[in-house]
Amino acid sequence: MAPRHWTEDELIAHLYEMGPEDGHLEACAECAARWRQLLARREELRAPLMLDGARLARQRQAVYEAAQEPRARRWIPYSLAVAASIAVLAVALSVSRPTAPYSPAADESQTISDSELMADVYSLAHSSEPAALEPVRALFEEVEP
Repeated sequence: MAPRHWTEDELIAHLYEMGPEDGHLEACAECAARWRQLLARREELRAPLMLDGARLARQRQAVYEAAQEPRARRWIPYSLAVAASIAVLAVALSVSRPTAPYSPAADESQTISDSELMADVYSLAHSSEPAALEPVRALFEEVEP
């Protein structure tokens, strides 16, 4: 059985001196060729970047032109958002109506004693019938005219 070829991960690990050291690169021509390609690519990436002066000048000119653009066009999208926000706020304020604060003195007709309140709370807390039964029970109650 022929030895298996190194994977890309094994080649990269070997590049960083963490991979296998079994002498496979000396014995296998295919893996050695891939190893040389990996080394050549690393040297390409290490080479200093050569920038064209004309390209940099065109880029600088484009930045200057964008900076000279009138600012009037830049605020149009923001003004639409502000106008929409103001419209929503106006609708919300016109729909909401302030109510008078609750005053217990104004509701004297429904005051109950502490003992009645405790009896009601106790009956609600210790009732054995489900709460969903209450609407059904209301259907059968007689209403006084």
